[in-house]
Amino acid sequence: MRGLVKFAREHLGVELYPGQVEVLDAWAASGKRKAVLCLGRRSGKGILSATAAIFNAVVPDYAGYLRPGEMRYILIVATKEAQAREHVRVIKELLANAADPDLRTLVDHNASTSDEVIFRNGVVVRAMPCSSRSVRGLAASLVIFDEYAHFQTDTEGYQAARTVWRALVPSIAQFKRLGFVMVTSTPLWPSGPFFELYQQGETGVDRDMFVVRRPTWDVNPNITRADLDGEYLADPEGAAVEYGAEFGTGLGAYLDPVAVHACISKGTRTLPPLEDVQYVAAADPAFAAGGDAFAFAIAHRQGDNYVLDRLETWRGKESPLNSDAVLDEIAAIAKTYRVPFVVSDQYAVVPLGDALRRRGVVLKGQPLSNELKADMFASLKRAINLGQAQLLDDPSLVSELVHLELRPTPSGKPRIAAAAGHKDDRAMVVATAIHALAASDDPSKSKWYGSAAASADEWIVYSREMAEASQPDRPRITIREIKLGGI
Repeated sequence: MRGLVKFAREHLGVELYPGQVEVLDAWAASGKRKAVLCLGRRSGKGILSATAAIFNAVVPDYAGYLRPGEMRYILIVATKEAQAREHVRVIKELLANAADPDLRTLVDHNASTSDEVIFRNGVVVRAMPCSSRSVRGLAASLVIFDEYAHFQTDTEGYQAARTVWRALVPSIAQFKRLGFVMVTSTPLWPSGPFFELYQQGETGVDRDMFVVRRPTWDVNPNITRADLDGEYLADPEGAAVEYGAEFGTGLGAYLDPVAVHACISKGTRTLPPLEDVQYVAAADPAFAAGGDAFAFAIAHRQGDNYVLDRLETWRGKESPLNSDAVLDEIAAIAKTYRVPFVVSDQYAVVPLGDALRRRGVVLKGQPLSNELKADMFASLKRAINLGQAQLLDDPSLVSELVHLELRPTPSGKPRIAAAAGHKDDRAMVVATAIHALAASDDPSKSKWYGSAAASADEWIVYSREMAEASQPDRPRITIREIKLGGI
């Protein structure tokens, strides 16, 4: 990648940040084919990837490595399809505005798509989402993995990163010393595929692996450490990972007990409904005897604060819950607070949604992916750390919050759950409610936050989508099992 910085400046008209230049120059000076760039958020990883892709497409001479007529590929793998296509968009934009007019004529605009940039010199830049079905066998002179620490799929979780690596990295072999791999990412945990790559380069196990780790403020001159004081106050551990480019320890309590207790409204067990206040409701369903509790919460926004108004739980001790009685109570409470919808995960979404619909309340189901669960708890943590959560004086809720643990699994996937011997039903439903409030200033704009039920056809399609989204690692309850208790 020698000459990349000069190419960016003179031919693309892109003046990289001094910190970016230092990183690229260090990689070029190392003479290594593979680079792991562990950089803080907003370090310009996207522009680095796009510039490297264009440089590799038009500068090096690969004629001696290809059969007559053989296409050469530059592969960009991102976390999702939308992010992959964003790389293609940026590359097209850079070429369209390039300082060197000759670069603009190299692109075959008619053949290019939202997933590919086709060059007239026989090179294809192809972007794709992380998937175990990633194309094998292509002659790739450069493979770029964008946000590699966050690669995951519904079927393989974070192990998908290893699968994609094994599928695509061998593609550079035919280009020998001119075959490159570029890995860019904010870090995650000190385990998992990205950390392993970083360690291989850091320790010298892989002698052909260049590694560098830089916080945001060392790379992007427009962001100082002082600019991020608010982020570090709201979530010190998260900010250290996202902006400080530090591998999180992932050990111990998720929430600060002192901060949790400071958010408790002493002596307040419930708040009455107020006029001209828009409430949201959240549910974490459970029916089995002796297991998790069925938890239900109502909350509202008050300026920058999130106020918990009501928290109820039901638990079947020796037999399953009477679902009719529980759902009657939930519908009555929802109507008291003028709440026409209940946010829940996909667990038994079809029978529960139908039962609540008959009671005049719409269920808004959402697939509880690992990513969404992490976002929910992040919203809760931010609100608590900033003193923006007003929680009810419920000893069981306090106990659950202070006993939440954050730990990485062997795969590198983060896990937020109750410590051994504790529950997290109340904590989960409160996090769901706060996340729903934080996600939108006007939750009623969402299709399933309606005062009336959707049409029958829409409900059938929606129910099927939610049922299909059910995760295999969470027990699914059948309509028959629920009807044992009523509905």
